[in-house]
Amino acid sequence: MNVIHLNNKSNKLMGIGNNLKKIVREKGIVGKKLADEMGLAAETVSRHMNPKTQISMKYAHEYAEVLNVDPEDIYRTQQPLELIGQLQEDMHIDLYSKRERFELVGPINYPANYQGIRIFNYFAPHEESVLIFDGESKAIKRMGSLSILRYRMKNGKENTVLGFPFEQGWGEYNIRVSQAMFQRVQWEGKRKKLNEMWIKNIELLWASPVLTSVYLPSDMDCEIIEQ
Repeated sequence: MNVIHLNNKSNKLMGIGNNLKKIVREKGIVGKKLADEMGLAAETVSRHMNPKTQISMKYAHEYAEVLNVDPEDIYRTQQPLELIGQLQEDMHIDLYSKRERFELVGPINYPANYQGIRIFNYFAPHEESVLIFDGESKAIKRMGSLSILRYRMKNGKENTVLGFPFEQGWGEYNIRVSQAMFQRVQWEGKRKKLNEMWIKNIELLWASPVLTSVYLPSDMDCEIIEQ
C-alpha cells in the first residue's frame, strides 16, 4: 500500500516510478483514448506509462481523476526487481536481450542492485518462480554455494549458468549443475537419482550466490510485467 500523500497539485516529481501502465491495463483503456481524455500527446502518455518514469503531482491528480483512482495509487513506492533471463532445462540461463525487459513488481521492496531469473514448473506445475541474487556482485566467492555463474570456455565462448562453483587451482574452476530445479525429488520407496553434470576446467568470470527466492509470486501479490 502506498503511503505518499498528495495534498497539492504542484509540478514536483514524486516517487521512484509509477503504476500508470498497470492501472490502465486493469481498466482496459488504450493509450490513445487516455491521451485524448487527458488532452496530451500520445507520446507524452506513452512516456508517462513507463513504470520508471517520475511524474508530477499535477499529472498524478489528473490521471487519477480520469482513471477514477486515488492519486496515491499512481505512484509506485516499491523498487521493482529486474529479471535478466530464464532458466533452461540444462541449467544454463537464456539472458534477455536489451529490447526484452521484465520486472517483478509487488509489495516486496528489493535493493536496486538485486536481480532475478525466472524458473517455470519448479515449485508446482504451470507455476513460475524467481531466484534472486546480487546483480552487482561480480566477485568470485562462496565456493560450493548455489550461484548464478558467468564462465568462459576454452574456445572463448561465454555462458551463464545456475550451479555450484569449485576451485581447481591455477585459475581454473569446475561447475556442478543439477537438474533438481526441473526434476523434483519423488519418493517411490527410495529417492530417485537426479541428473547431474560437471562443466570442467573453465575460466570463471564471476559467481553471485542465490540469496532468496519467490516460489509463487502471485500468492504474494507480485506480478511479472514486460516493459
